[in-house]
Amino acid sequence: NDGSGDTSQTDFEIFQEQLRRRVLSALTSNIVSSIYGVDNSALVNPGDTSSFTFDDLGLEVTYTIVATDTGNQLCSTISDNGQENTLCIPVD
Repeated sequence: NDGSGDTSQTDFEIFQEQLRRRVLSALTSNIVSSIYGVDNSALVNPGDTSSFTFDDLGLEVTYTIVATDTGNQLCSTISDNGQENTLCIPVD
């Protein structure tokens, strides 16, 4: 993008972006599984959810598959005493 407002991408740029998203998704799933023992591989359809809590820290982590215009995303929401932070990563 040269700053002129043209946001069209070449096929190669689209491929790079899709590849980057898939790598980030796989990496995130592997990290979560390794650290927390959570397997999100069963989360495949929009609305599928899994969660776990760290009672001693007062944290709850919820994973949800969310449908978007560009495909499904795996969203992780960390709840900490009423405050929530959400990170979504494309899974399609």
